[in-house]
Amino acid sequence: MSYNKFIVGTRKGGAVIFDKKGKILDFFNTNNLLPDNSVWDFLHKNNVSWMALNLGISKIETNSPFRFWKKNNNIEGPIMSIIEYDNILYLSNYNDIYYLELKKIQNKTENIQFSNFINGKTRWFFFFEKK
Repeated sequence: MSYNKFIVGTRKGGAVIFDKKGKILDFFNTNNLLPDNSVWDFLHKNNVSWMALNLGISKIETNSPFRFWKKNNNIEGPIMSIIEYDNILYLSNYNDIYYLELKKIQNKTENIQFSNFINGKTRWFFFFEKK
């Protein structure tokens, strides 16, 4: 963490990131990311926090707008392919292609909704060739 942000691990409540004034900036627990709420130790480097837990370890990209995947993200079924291009994240499943404009995400706690790009009955996969 920077000198302006601090992280504290707890025995039963997960971990909390707060600023110098004590304002909670983010939190991690079993409701949003961690497999258990006992954070015994952590290592933070390059915006990535590794947390030592009762049930193993967790890696958290603290600046990422994504925390976890759930049904209300507007996508049904397994994700078959994923690619980011021009600050847009594209996902495909068995039938559809979805997209999310990453620059429009304001904070990590908002309900992130993907938009349907192509609706069909075809399996889609992406590839990206660097020039």
